[in-house]
Amino acid sequence: MKKQLVIIMLAMAAAWFWAAGGIAELSPQETDDSELIKQAIQLRESKPELFNGAKGILIVKVVKDGQGEKKGLRRGDIVISYAGQQINSAEQLINTVKSNSSKKEVELQFIRAGVTKTVVLQGGQIGIHITDIKDIKTEITPPELIKQFVDAFHKRDLERIKQLVMQNPEATKMVQEVLQKVGQRKDEYGKTAEAIGNMLARELHVMHVMQKADADVLNSAEIDYLEIDYLQETGYAEKAYSAARYEEAIAHWTKALEFAKKAENKKAILDAILNIGMVYQDIGQYDKALSYYKQSLTIHSKDTRVFMHIGNVFLYRGQCGDALGCYEIAMAFNKKISNISGDDDLIGNIGLAYKCLGQYDKALSHHKQALSIHKNNRHRRSEGADLTNIGLVYSDLGQYEKAEIFFSQSMKIFSDIGAPDALWVAQRGLAQAQGKLEKYDEAVKNYEQSLDMIEKVREGISEKEIRTSFMQDKIGVYDEFITLLKKLHEKDPTKGYDKRSFEIFERKQGRVFLEQMGESGSRNFEGFPDEMRDKESELVNRLDKTRSRLTDARSKSFEQQDKKLIQELETEIENISKEQIALQESIRKDYPDYYALKYPKPVKLEDLQNTVLQDGEALLVYNVMEESTCLWIVGKDRFGFFPLGIGEKALEEKVNKFRKEPEVILRAMNQKAKEIISQKNFEAEVETSLKEIRKIGQELYDLLIPEKARPLISGAKLLYVVPTASLYGLPFEALGSGERYLLEDHAVAYLSSASLLKILRDAQSRRKEKPANPLLAFAHPKYGAKENKCFSLTKGGDTADISLDQMRVRSYLDLMGEKLCELPETEKEVRGIGKLLNAPEAAFQLQEKASESNVFKFYQEKKLDDYRYVVFSCHGLLPNEKKTSLVNQPALALSVPDPTDKDRDGFLTMAETFGLKFNADLVVLSACDTGRGDHIRGEGVRGLTRAFMYAGTPAVSVTLWPVADKSSSILSSGFFENRENKKMSLGESLRQIKLDMIQGKHGKIYRHPYFWSPMVVFGIGSEK
Repeated sequence: MKKQLVIIMLAMAAAWFWAAGGIAELSPQETDDSELIKQAIQLRESKPELFNGAKGILIVKVVKDGQGEKKGLRRGDIVISYAGQQINSAEQLINTVKSNSSKKEVELQFIRAGVTKTVVLQGGQIGIHITDIKDIKTEITPPELIKQFVDAFHKRDLERIKQLVMQNPEATKMVQEVLQKVGQRKDEYGKTAEAIGNMLARELHVMHVMQKADADVLNSAEIDYLEIDYLQETGYAEKAYSAARYEEAIAHWTKALEFAKKAENKKAILDAILNIGMVYQDIGQYDKALSYYKQSLTIHSKDTRVFMHIGNVFLYRGQCGDALGCYEIAMAFNKKISNISGDDDLIGNIGLAYKCLGQYDKALSHHKQALSIHKNNRHRRSEGADLTNIGLVYSDLGQYEKAEIFFSQSMKIFSDIGAPDALWVAQRGLAQAQGKLEKYDEAVKNYEQSLDMIEKVREGISEKEIRTSFMQDKIGVYDEFITLLKKLHEKDPTKGYDKRSFEIFERKQGRVFLEQMGESGSRNFEGFPDEMRDKESELVNRLDKTRSRLTDARSKSFEQQDKKLIQELETEIENISKEQIALQESIRKDYPDYYALKYPKPVKLEDLQNTVLQDGEALLVYNVMEESTCLWIVGKDRFGFFPLGIGEKALEEKVNKFRKEPEVILRAMNQKAKEIISQKNFEAEVETSLKEIRKIGQELYDLLIPEKARPLISGAKLLYVVPTASLYGLPFEALGSGERYLLEDHAVAYLSSASLLKILRDAQSRRKEKPANPLLAFAHPKYGAKENKCFSLTKGGDTADISLDQMRVRSYLDLMGEKLCELPETEKEVRGIGKLLNAPEAAFQLQEKASESNVFKFYQEKKLDDYRYVVFSCHGLLPNEKKTSLVNQPALALSVPDPTDKDRDGFLTMAETFGLKFNADLVVLSACDTGRGDHIRGEGVRGLTRAFMYAGTPAVSVTLWPVADKSSSILSSGFFENRENKKMSLGESLRQIKLDMIQGKHGKIYRHPYFWSPMVVFGIGSEK
């Protein structure tokens, strides 16, 4: 599928407009308009000073008794300015007339006989026919009949079309042949020309057979109009797709699919389905793309394009052989039906498969063959893609001089045609080649431009899920740039490449979450005028509604569409967008703090050091890449950059090895609960495991915080760790050297990016009043209909009564066996916290009250943000790891089934939490695995932590693995005692209770990191 632009109304004649109240219609052309246009062009070229920088538009007719005639305007005048705006096109004048229609006086500047003149008009209708001053393409300027056909199509005047055909059969035949010829072209006019030409051919046939138009003619024409409807939606879609507006493209192709189905046109149905799949493929949603491609197989199981697109998905996933197999099937179909024209893109894709397989000679041969075809057919975009692909092959072969040439050529094409989604690929390839050629300045420049282009496309995507998937195959560009900067820093440490690499990482990391947190923080911003906040919301709502109206207007069939309304809505959207830009600029100037909070950008290193980090704090920022890992250490007065010699897979193996030791303890606890082993043997297991985990922890410590980096964290009371990849599952406080843990020297908290710390601190500095109440706790939820019962996660009902050891671990193991069983110890845990905080009885939401419906009741009554601490002590669910069919995202299992609301399932999911609003200092998620979730490259872990932070808390306490009830209770009570009685910060409060456990103050076995290390603070750790 080529990303070509299709404009539904064929420009078979010059584009004539009527500037009257902003309406644009085709207008009959005077016989000598072309001569006037030539004269205007010559004047513009010979005396450009007359135009004062404007292109101008030509008046070709003045409406009798209209305002223009009364003010002395004449045919041949050249308009260069209206209402103070330079006029460069007929469409611009129409829109400018509309936007100034309410003004009493408007100046119009024009050129006549080489002299610039000015008239004062009343806003609104002028009463002139106008055209752009540009060369008329002779190949698409047929005689008067074509103009009349186009005019009739614009007006949906089927009777006029029939009349023209009947009165001018020979001329119609000539027109039809011209249209069919143009339809063979693969440019913006081709498809529509072919469709209109087919319609005229049918009209001619009917006229000859029946000698008159009757109901059958009308029915035949209606089918043609459905084809036009389909092509119109396809035109909108392809225009959006070419500009990388993916959501808009999907919407229009979906509408095109509806028209194709109504017309029962299998080919059009197939095209629409393939195009929708192609968009999902481009944004990285490969499963969804494949589902559309499989649908297409049910329509045409031997269509070349179906197998080509399926092959593309295999190629994106690195399944090179499968991709080549699909392409070969497609090529065989082409040969069978002698479809030579269908080979061009396929040949290039086969080249990609050979490159993927390392067969570079074959890859080059296919790409060069495709390039020759696309050059001959003037497929500029495909030509650019072929040049990029040849450059990529030469790069793989190490022939970087040749690669540089081809990438440069493809960049020029993509810049010329405006293809941002392809341009960044060429820029990246050029940067890679220049880096190898040691043209470092050029390489840095092109990497920067590639990232700018990626982010420009990303900013045009409104749906967060699509933004995230779109970025997945772009993350490598950031990592390549960081790797280059690392190399340059090693060559010359004085140039600041290390600092630049840190800022590139921040541009990559957690952007969707930063934007979400910006939205969240701005809700509580004080000092921003209500009228501006209202204006901000009003523009968003107006834009949404206008876009919806435009979608509805365009969704009507061709003959029912109100062209005037569509243009008005398009202009309104453009104007609203301009208002938004102007408002945001005004906010940026007058309310910079609000702007920075609402529209967050990745933090600059200088700002981070000067205004964000506090004394005694340091950041450990990790970028885990495929082949290597980078560590940046940042403090107020220090900075260090440390390449670590380990890649993603090897590091994941080491982290998994560390995480297996807690599993050893978990199994031993289960055996002890079942009396399979004795207490003595259990303690021996714990001691053996402790030695092993300390050994693994030292290996990781030496690797992740190398000796030369340690002076930079010396003296830091609080370390913020920004992990990536597998490091999200690693409690850094449990790493250490010899007999000393990292925790013994530093409190530790976690962030998804350094930029998040800035956003959290900005939001906290503008926080409203502190909550009046100390605690709200949801604990000991009820699972099943009867007391001490369990709830099946797969069958949705009660299970048999079982004997339980009073440990959350045992309940976790039951959960792995598809059961939710009650946790009576959690009530004791939250009551202990309540006692420390002097919380009233109303703070405790237990059993039936520990329900999803009750959480939302607090929210609806606007009480949820009245509590300083909110605790959820229950089961946590990770659907990818635990056997449940009831949730498809991280969730807290509250009372199941919900005791008061049958419409609620009892599970407080990540998505539902995003809709809540807290004002707590801390939310405690005292449940298994609440710190985990889906890991997304460049975004980190998407789970409950993020949801609760978005809902309004600057810090969330979560767990990295299943925690025993007793150790959970020790951690919680000790944490709150340090917090309230000793007035420690969040990070220090947690550190101190963990130190007590390490020192054996709560029992010998609790010295093992399994018991104390999984509870961590995500967010601000310095809050007191």
